[in-house]
Amino acid sequence: MRSLVPASGAFICFGDDRTVSYAHSWRMVEDTVKPVRRRDGINLAQAFGLESRDVVRTARRAYRTVELYTDDIRKNLPYFRDNSAADAFVRALLVPLHASGSLFGICGLERRQEEPDFTRVDLQRAEQVAPFVLAATQAHMKSNELQKEATALHSLASCGGTLLAVDRGKRCVTWVASSEEGVDWPAQVNPLVDEVFALAISQDDARGQGDRIAPTSRLCERTVLGISNIEDDSLFGSGACVILHLGALDGESGPEDKLSTREQEVARLLVAGYSRINIAALMGLSENTVRTYMRRLYTKLGISNRVDLVRELIGPTRKWSPHARSNRSHSYTSG
Repeated sequence: MRSLVPASGAFICFGDDRTVSYAHSWRMVEDTVKPVRRRDGINLAQAFGLESRDVVRTARRAYRTVELYTDDIRKNLPYFRDNSAADAFVRALLVPLHASGSLFGICGLERRQEEPDFTRVDLQRAEQVAPFVLAATQAHMKSNELQKEATALHSLASCGGTLLAVDRGKRCVTWVASSEEGVDWPAQVNPLVDEVFALAISQDDARGQGDRIAPTSRLCERTVLGISNIEDDSLFGSGACVILHLGALDGESGPEDKLSTREQEVARLLVAGYSRINIAALMGLSENTVRTYMRRLYTKLGISNRVDLVRELIGPTRKWSPHARSNRSHSYTSG
């Protein structure tokens, strides 16, 4: 923007109209990048004296501060008071970044007393470049979110086990991330494609039936720890994918191995917080039958209540757990 409208200072605040968005900001004075000085509890609109609802209702993109408030008011607004004054900036041009009724941020330019006022030509140029700044801001925010998601996925894998993306349409595994010693795709993945696909679909379909939780499953000595869906994401080929989180089993069998299939399902629903009545409805059983399954599984696990059940199956002292042979995380994509 400064290449079109020369100014000694520039700033940009990413995010929406929350306190955190004003925290994620930076400014440039001459050629030096500086952090934005801010005070806790100040959000984007408050920092610049704007009302978000009014800003997003107009098609206008650029404003001179002299159009919005008097010089005395500008000097006392948090952003200008805490930042501009120290660098002797006395006038600014603001470009709110908004689309579809949402404010994504605010950027702008600042000039000192010895510099000329912002003119109508400067406003026109800022208006012209604003859509490109908005697009770049949205792309930056999306990239940041994708990086966070990727980090979260890898953090899951680093806790132990393997993540797999299964394309429902192509009936294949398209991506694998492992926290173990790596993945030999031809030797370890290709021979299991049919089994992985069948497992992913059965788990996904079971989960979609009235919030029913699929029973514990095994794949190559692994337990299915989690499952989710991803639709139309270019990172995964823009198809309908099922993400499986598989955890490696310890050498000894886990507590669920002591239970029958029915008892396992009752146990998982109990851990998920369902009542006996809800479990009976979900499984098509009578409440008395559910009570019988509960009594049996409690006896087999050597526990007496739901709290102990949670500790036994998913608590820090659980007897089965994902484990990592290495702290490294390896990811692979087919093709």
